[in-house]
Amino acid sequence: MKTCTRCKATKPLSEFYARKSAKDGRESHCRECAGEKVRLYHATHKEATKAYKIANKERSSIVDKAYRESHKAETKARTSKWSKLNLERRIAANRESRKISRREWSRANPHLVCQQAAKRRAVSRQATPKWANRFFIQEAYHLAALRTKLTGIDWHVDHIVPLNSPLVCGLHCEANLAVIPAKENLSKSNRQWPNMPI
Repeated sequence: MKTCTRCKATKPLSEFYARKSAKDGRESHCRECAGEKVRLYHATHKEATKAYKIANKERSSIVDKAYRESHKAETKARTSKWSKLNLERRIAANRESRKISRREWSRANPHLVCQQAAKRRAVSRQATPKWANRFFIQEAYHLAALRTKLTGIDWHVDHIVPLNSPLVCGLHCEANLAVIPAKENLSKSNRQWPNMPI
């Protein structure tokens, strides 16, 4: 435990930044006070900082570039370590980023979205035999929506044998449908199915 010289609060050592020259190896003021000091400095020196950056733009970029070059291996190792420790966070961020990108693309290209949907419907219609049980087909899509709502992850109705593939074309019928997680469905695309030739 250590007492901060600014706020006078007693806190654990982990609440103080490291400082090699200090006896206990920690700063005299806590992280919270250090952050407040930096924020206050930037608030009072905003214009001066901005002017300095503009006046020394070229010098700063040269210094930054030289620093990056000399610390390349160290930065790579640090980034790799962070990536491994924050794998779940990165996956979630990427998923969210892709979702936003897809949404923005769809808004910018409604004609292409309609075209894709129409093409998909046409393929499904052509691949639907007269004997297909439409009730069971609707139930599969209902189940996918229900699982998505209950689990919080996306579920898709997958065609076990793809409707459209260079090697084979399956049927749009209840026997060829499976409700599976979207991630699994998207990873296999139309290139895999059970008992496919190798």
